[in-house]
Amino acid sequence: MKIGLLTIHNANNYGAILQAYASKYILSYYGEVKTINYNNKYIARHGKILRFEFSIHGFKMLIHDLIRLPFRISVINKINNFINNHLNLTNQYSSKDFMGNETENFDLYVCGSDQIWNPSITNRYRVLDEIYLLGFVKKGIKKISYASSMGHHNFDKNEKKLIKKYLSDFKSISLREKSGKDIISEILPNKTIYHVLDPTLLLTQNQWIELFDIKPKVKKDNYILVYSVLRKKLIKDAVNYYRKKLKMKVYSIDQMLFSSIKIDKHIRDAGPREFIEYFYHSTFVITDSYHGTCFALNFGIPFISVIKGEKSSRICDLLSLVDKKDRHISSKEQFSKLLLEYDTTRLFDLLNNFRDKSIEYLNKNIN
Repeated sequence: MKIGLLTIHNANNYGAILQAYASKYILSYYGEVKTINYNNKYIARHGKILRFEFSIHGFKMLIHDLIRLPFRISVINKINNFINNHLNLTNQYSSKDFMGNETENFDLYVCGSDQIWNPSITNRYRVLDEIYLLGFVKKGIKKISYASSMGHHNFDKNEKKLIKKYLSDFKSISLREKSGKDIISEILPNKTIYHVLDPTLLLTQNQWIELFDIKPKVKKDNYILVYSVLRKKLIKDAVNYYRKKLKMKVYSIDQMLFSSIKIDKHIRDAGPREFIEYFYHSTFVITDSYHGTCFALNFGIPFISVIKGEKSSRICDLLSLVDKKDRHISSKEQFSKLLLEYDTTRLFDLLNNFRDKSIEYLNKNIN
């Protein structure tokens, strides 16, 4: 069976790339998988060595990229090499190619695994991208979604109509967050909508380590790993607090030229493999990233997810699933109340149980 995977695969974002890799890996159990190489220019723009737009923000991006050019070239090359070598891409297609039926055909189309239904992520004008709703697929061809997400976006009336129009003929639909599952269930009340794990959590810790050839942990190399996407002040407060409490060095994976927090090691040009390696070897993780939280959980690393407001909903859904809501930090007052260590037995039991259910969803709807 030929399977076409449509997801966010070409972003300069570790979580997006690694979820695409995990999706492709898992789907390969069911047939020959290709990642559909949709040239979404809004997403792909951050993968350019030098970014520029005719705006104040565009000029700032260009200057920043020029100043950190050696690091920028290194990280973009690592990411592009990983994408080209591991995702089994189709030819590159524009939205016109899709709508003109000028793309490769598949027996099964799978969309999902990231915020493909969040207009703020996929489109400059913040409108739903019909490509990610598989609007181009001919009638009669099987379509499913796996772990799709709209993030914290709330659909308006017109968007709900589009969702209903394109998703009604899907064989099955699954969402990455329970909140997303509930939203789609309201739009499509006659369909059963499923809640499944993010693809990065379908691979076990051992699978990640073996696939990326990560060396065993070295106990003497204890450090706090910081992976921040939003870079809010609360992250800085958390780093200052836990550096003193744990008496450890602080490493940061961050493509910025200068870090806004006090750190001992700044990893500016990590590729996907280094990203996995630094997470696996860390002693404590401070993150505001959804996928940063996924990898800390999957590797059983003590961590905190430092985020507040509406953008915390995705992480809260995930932590609730594995009974780790106490790791969600939304204020400085919570720092001193948190138990740093935790028993991973219950965590892994809950994670394995939901992993089995998610694989069962794929078995049921692909085989």
